[in-house]
Amino acid sequence: QGTAAEALTNAELPAYGMNYGGLAPKDYDTKMLAQHHLGLARTWWGLSTATNPDPNQWLEWDEQVALAAMGNVSIIPVIFTALGAPYTAANRAQWVTFVHNLVGRYGPKTASGGGAFWNLHPSLNYMPVRAWEIFNEENHPEFWGGAPSPSDYNDALQAAHQTLRSVDPDARIVLGGLIGFDPSDGSNALKFLTAVTQIGNGKCLYDAVAVHPYSKQEPVA
Repeated sequence: QGTAAEALTNAELPAYGMNYGGLAPKDYDTKMLAQHHLGLARTWWGLSTATNPDPNQWLEWDEQVALAAMGNVSIIPVIFTALGAPYTAANRAQWVTFVHNLVGRYGPKTASGGGAFWNLHPSLNYMPVRAWEIFNEENHPEFWGGAPSPSDYNDALQAAHQTLRSVDPDARIVLGGLIGFDPSDGSNALKFLTAVTQIGNGKCLYDAVAVHPYSKQEPVA
């Protein structure tokens, strides 16, 4: 026990879970999730500034991971740059540092000292983060912080892919949840996904795609 490969072969990631994005740790009820066979908790981990997260955020994330482990629930974090500050290649270095620190703390234990959180808390159920969602609704201006850019998102995705796999070769990369599957919607999820995937000779940088298939609001008769 203790390697990414063993963590992955121990059991597949659960099929069902709940989105806890934006909630405080006190609102996490991972014991309830486990009782109802919901084994995933999706949460948001983002930079509070353009460079580094607030130190208090690390304490909050530690609490989230600990609560999930105590409930035998796997965390899938949505990782992103500061809300309202779109990613560009110019802040790639800060993004890489952020991603590296996250996987080095909450990912699997490694001979080089990875999995620092688990080394500090050996009594917890060993449930390292195995899947990482890269941004949320990156094809929508509200979450991207401006006009969505397939090329900039591809750069962020590529940087995250390289960084995560350098620490955890078995890390699963999830393309951030896409919104807008109606052709009349300006977000145009499929067009955005195609553009991102075709950059770099179509090399696929993700293992799964998260989708947000919201329906339209219809007037109540």
